Amino acid sequence: MIILQQQTPYLSLNQLENYKLNDFSIITGLNGSGKTHLLKAINEGAVKVEGIDQSGIIYYSYNDFNIFYDDLSKNNDLKIKSDFFANKSSSFSQNLVNQRSTILSQYKLNEGDYSALEYIIINSPDLIKWSEDEIEIFEKKQLEIEKIPLMQSEIPEFSPKQNNLINHIKKDFKTINIREWLLDKEDLVFRTQILNIIRNYNYNIEIINWYNSQINLYNLKITEDPNFQLHPIFLSLHNQGFDQNFINFLNSVNQYPILKKEFLAIKESFREIFNEIKKYFIKNISPEYLALSTKVNGEEKILNQINVDTGFLNLQIVADAEKNYQVAKARNEFNEFQSKMKGHNIHFMAEDQFYKHMVIRHWYF
Repeated sequence: MIILQQQTPYLSLNQLENYKLNDFSIITGLNGSGKTHLLKAINEGAVKVEGIDQSGIIYYSYNDFNIFYDDLSKNNDLKIKSDFFANKSSSFSQNLVNQRSTILSQYKLNEGDYSALEYIIINSPDLIKWSEDEIEIFEKKQLEIEKIPLMQSEIPEFSPKQNNLINHIKKDFKTINIREWLLDKEDLVFRTQILNIIRNYNYNIEIINWYNSQINLYNLKITEDPNFQLHPIFLSLHNQGFDQNFINFLNSVNQYPILKKEFLAIKESFREIFNEIKKYFIKNISPEYLALSTKVNGEEKILNQINVDTGFLNLQIVADAEKNYQVAKARNEFNEFQSKMKGHNIHFMAEDQFYKHMVIRHWYF
C-alpha cells in the first residue's frame, strides 16, 4: 500500500488531502485534471510518500523513456541526457551506500570495545605465538615470583615478546593461566582476521562457496610440489580443477599468518561470523532498506550492496558490451585450442568460469 501525504499546497493540489494507492497504480484522468501536478508534487516534496526517503523518488517524464542508439562520445545532447539520468539516481544510490556502510562498520565481534592490549595483539599477533619452552619458563616464574615490582619492565629469562606483554598482565601475573590466555587471544585474532576478510570482500559470501573436495585437490598439489601456489590471475589453474572462489579464499587466508587452522575450520568460522553480521544488520538497518535489499538481492545475499541503475537505455552500450563479450569468448576458445597443441602452455578458462569472469567485471550484462 502506498500512502501519499500532502504537506503543502502545490499548483492545482490545494486541499492537503491524503491518498492511499496500491503498490502498482495507474493514474488516469482528463487533460488538466492534475495528474502531472501530483507527480511533480511528489518529486518536489509537496506530497510525501510514507516510508520512502525523498532521495529515492525519481520523476520521469514521458520523453525520458525513449530508447536511444548512439555513441555518447559523439553526441553531446545524448551525453547531457545520460548525465541527467545519472544525477537523478546518484543521491538515492549514495543514500543506500551510506546506510549500509554505517551499520556494517558498527558491528563488533565483542559486545564492548577492545582493550588496549587486545588492539596491540590484533595488530601484532606474533606476540602471542609462544613456544612450549617460553610457556614453561613463564609458568616457572609464576611459582618463583610472588609479585612483579611495578618498576620492573622486563624479566631477564623472558623473550622480548614475553617482556613486551608483561606490563599489561602484571596485576594478574600470579593467577593467570597463560595457556588458556594465549588460546583465548589467538581465537580473538583468528576471528578478527576472518572479519577483515569478510570486509575486504565486501561481505560477499561467495568466497566460501566451493566444494570441500577443493581442499583435497590442493593438498595433493602441495604433496607433489611443495612450492605449488595458487594465484587469482593464473587462469590456467581452472584447468587443474580449482574453483575461482577457492583461489580467492586461499589467497585471502595466506595474507594472515595466524590463520593456520584447517581450511574447513576457517570456512565454518567464516560462515558463523557472517551470519552474526547478518543478524546484526537485519536488526539495525531501517525497515525500508531491509525490504528493498531483500527484494533486490534475496535473503541469502541481503548484505550485498544494492545496485541502482539510472534508467537510461542506450542500445549502443548494449551493442558494445555484446561485441566485447563475443571477442573475449572467441579469444578464450582460441587459447583453449592452442593449449591442447603439443608444446603450448596457454591460459584459458572453462566455460562456466569464463561466464563468471565476464559478469564479475561487468564486461557483459
